[in-house]
Amino acid sequence: MLQRFFMAVPPPHRPLIQDDSVRKTIGGGVGGLCEALCLHPTDTVKTRLQLQRNTIHGLKYNGAMDCAGKVIAEEGFFALYKGLTPFSVHLVSKYSLRFFSHSFFRNTLSSSFNMPLSSPTLNFTSGMLAGIVEAVMIVTPFEVVKIRLQAQHGLKAHFLKYQGPVHAASTIVSEEGLFALWNGLTPTLFRNATNQAFNFMAFDYLKRLWGSEQNQLSFHQSILTGLVSGAIGPFINAPCDVIKTRLMQQDKSSAVRYSGFLDAFRTIWRDEGYLAFYKGFLPRISRIAPGQAITWTVVEQVNKLLS
Repeated sequence: MLQRFFMAVPPPHRPLIQDDSVRKTIGGGVGGLCEALCLHPTDTVKTRLQLQRNTIHGLKYNGAMDCAGKVIAEEGFFALYKGLTPFSVHLVSKYSLRFFSHSFFRNTLSSSFNMPLSSPTLNFTSGMLAGIVEAVMIVTPFEVVKIRLQAQHGLKAHFLKYQGPVHAASTIVSEEGLFALWNGLTPTLFRNATNQAFNFMAFDYLKRLWGSEQNQLSFHQSILTGLVSGAIGPFINAPCDVIKTRLMQQDKSSAVRYSGFLDAFRTIWRDEGYLAFYKGFLPRISRIAPGQAITWTVVEQVNKLLS
């Protein structure tokens, strides 16, 4: 569908937007929206799996497919799209900021230290800094709201504590304070920094392996390159993502199970074992890798179209 759309639009005779960073910022926002609409159900499944803990009755969900089936059977199909609004706004704003800040850091570091733009070290560092910026400014507060919404069971709003993203955010702030929106910041910083460091470094490296000049990847090359580059980070930082989700789900107006990052790490390891740090890994990688394939493809095609 994306390929037919971009092939149907005739390229302009002159660049519509001269600045490469602006073109990629626009492409990032469009790519984020496409990813959200296509892959949000896998994120809901991932969140439900990460939040469940072993009880005397065992686990409610026995894997991603079982979780999705039970959510649909008990709460309806659209329960898989809980938190879609903050998730969409989150991805659009996050990817726009990500590509803009990466271009900024990349150009600044390149000129300051006389490094070639093709340097893996440059792309790794620029991606890491872009991940830190997005984690602080956008990712953490949006994910706190999204996870609180996804953790709720049922679809009838008047039975739920949080009746939508705005209501959830205002309730969290009023009951727990403004900084509760930044619960789980430490693991989020590590997760996003490593994700984007490997993402940008791998994409640039793989792009050059194709023997392509700047902005000349084909549609299928963009998909494959984005799929591979987006899959590296999640293999490394899966434990941090589980800890992040647990910390963000905590309602500080009631009993708090984890006092912080290290306490959550020790408690999960002690009570559930090290494999608990990989709960929800399958739906997570099933969302992130194809999501990055979609986003990078849209970024490349938008950049090509506007240039």
